[in-house]
This record gives sequence, structure tokens and C-alpha cells, in this order.
Amino acid sequence: MSAAELIEQIKTLPPAELEKVRNFLLNGESEAQRDQELKYIDPETARRLGEKVMATNAELLRRLAQ
Repeated sequence: MSAAELIEQIKTLPPAELEKVRNFLLNGESEAQRDQELKYIDPETARRLGEKVMATNAELLRRLAQ
């Protein structure tokens, strides 16, 4: 497929798909690649979130542990 043919196909895409192509061209990565990146939070945030989960779901977690 030539570049001209590819450009013509891109022109027919709906706006949401055009945005994905635009992001790929500008950033060199697709949404799928971006979603696969590892994301980390700092230990203090992880501790606070863990405590919140434990406090708000204590009964559920107790039952799951049985």
C-alpha cells in the first residue's frame, strides 16, 4: 500500500479513530502500548489505600479469607 492510499484511508476514519492515529503519529505509541506500561505508586500512598480498602471491606475480606 502506498502512502497516498494510506492517507486516503485515514481521511475516511471517524473522529475517534482519527484521534488515535494522530496520537500515534505524535507520540510514537498506540493506546494498547501505553496501557501496557507499568505504573507505580509510592509506598506511602499504597499503605494508605490498603488501609482504606481494609477498613471499608473488612467483612468481605474476612469471608474471603475463610
